[in-house]
Amino acid sequence: LIYTKYVGAEYYYDVTHDSDGYAVFVVRQIVGKRQSTLCRIGLSEITKVERESAEERRAHNTPVGCRKYVYTPTLFPAETYRIYMRNHYERAELIVEIPESWADMLRRFAATAREIEHSDDE
Repeated sequence: LIYTKYVGAEYYYDVTHDSDGYAVFVVRQIVGKRQSTLCRIGLSEITKVERESAEERRAHNTPVGCRKYVYTPTLFPAETYRIYMRNHYERAELIVEIPESWADMLRRFAATAREIEHSDDE
């Protein structure tokens, strides 16, 4: 379990479009020759992206009814980002290891995706 989850695993984070043309954030894991898609959420579903230290992560209480997904290749990372998402089916928090530049990009892309979807509804 330790090898599969932390030592042998490589995580990839992508921003791409799904078959319907919506922008999505995808988390993939590669262990050996096996690739798995672990998560796929619409960028418009991202409500917040926050940086947190290891202490802040340990102290955080995920609200009741909200799912938590941890996609970090490091066993005890010093710094992570918590991505808050909400759609019609669930509320969730994703914990990922990304650089600040990626976090800024996700914030901008999510805001743009929400604007586009909102303008499509009108």
